[in-house]
Amino acid sequence: MLTRWVNISDGHQRVRFKYMKQKDLKRFLQPLEPRRDELREMDSSDMTEPEKYERYKLNKQFGLKEENLTNLIANKAIMVGLYAAFKRARLAADRAVGAFEHANFSGVFSKTASDPLVKSVMKTYFRTTSQEHVTAILAILKKTRTGLHGDIVIADCAGREMGPYGGLAEGIVPLKGQAMVAMNADLKKLDQAFDNRVAALSSKYSGKKYQEKVQELRYGEKPVAEAMLMHEYLEQGETGSIHVEFSYCTSKSVDAIARIIFHEATHKFGATADFGYASSDTISKLKVELALLNADSYAFAALSLLRGGLTTPQMLDSEPPAIGAKENELSGLEIAWRKKRGY
Repeated sequence: MLTRWVNISDGHQRVRFKYMKQKDLKRFLQPLEPRRDELREMDSSDMTEPEKYERYKLNKQFGLKEENLTNLIANKAIMVGLYAAFKRARLAADRAVGAFEHANFSGVFSKTASDPLVKSVMKTYFRTTSQEHVTAILAILKKTRTGLHGDIVIADCAGREMGPYGGLAEGIVPLKGQAMVAMNADLKKLDQAFDNRVAALSSKYSGKKYQEKVQELRYGEKPVAEAMLMHEYLEQGETGSIHVEFSYCTSKSVDAIARIIFHEATHKFGATADFGYASSDTISKLKVELALLNADSYAFAALSLLRGGLTTPQMLDSEPPAIGAKENELSGLEIAWRKKRGY
């Protein structure tokens, strides 16, 4: 839906950043108003799944606000920061693949990485130090590296999504239309299945024990099941562009934005899901099999290997914002500004 983009090319790879000017928003939304109003009048029980998805998508689009749009022409410092962050994410993929490919493992019964940093990264972010898990980690890192070295589109979230703990989402990788319709239908089945399980608990437990069991289902098992469902759909490859909240370049560092790009790239290219986040210390509670599919585990592991030390959210938060990146990040590159016809 974004109406403008800038292509940055080094002769080998084209990176496209998609955005929208504030003045484009009204022009974009106006033709959609009749269809939005028509869908609003329909009863959900009479709607097809594609119509429900269309209504959901239109509601997201009409939820856009001018103040959440990042105009890259007017904010070239953000574009510089984004490109600097992208390059760091790409380099992090190279370093991570190299580190895991060349790591030596020692030990008689359970072979463990002899490289202290690789061992620390595996223990902290993948909940394992065993050689047997390296193949799975490497497979996702290699897919992510391949994706980050090809022509790629990074679009502005533009405030359309909320994060899991409040505030604007750092990034998303949306499924394409039919895949999203199918997943939404499966999510409703999942909701019903968990509602049935909760209802069944009342015949077995009461009082405090009942409340504990409900909490365990709703906030323990259900989020894992939802994330696993997303993993299954991402594996099908029916995904849109990587989306990043461009406005965060004014408050987050180059490496913090690189971490977001890498996180989303593992969703798109490696079919990872969100089982835990470093910022909320929920990775430390994951089972190994979930950590091995967890996007933030790969993002922080790669940044740690790039920076030469175990990297934490607090470290990234303490660094200067990406808009301070130097203009020479773009020297020698071909830059082309484009827009949709009529804008």
